[in-house]
Amino acid sequence: MKEVMHTDTIYSEKTVQAISDLRHERWAILSIMSTHKARQNGFVFSAQEMQRFERRLNAVHEQLYKLTGNEIYNVR
Repeated sequence: MKEVMHTDTIYSEKTVQAISDLRHERWAILSIMSTHKARQNGFVFSAQEMQRFERRLNAVHEQLYKLTGNEIYNVR
């Protein structure tokens, strides 16, 4: 099991808001993608829509990593 250590950092108010917004979006996307019905392609979301969610989730992770430097968002 790999541990991820990240020291506390003080961010500007603008950066804090951006991080908060991205984290909210991340959780919303993860919630959508985790539902059983959403995983059944075409039932709630088409395969194309699910791919769009996955691409957006990757973009959100990239932005969070750039803002925070936290390895937990360094998803490759």
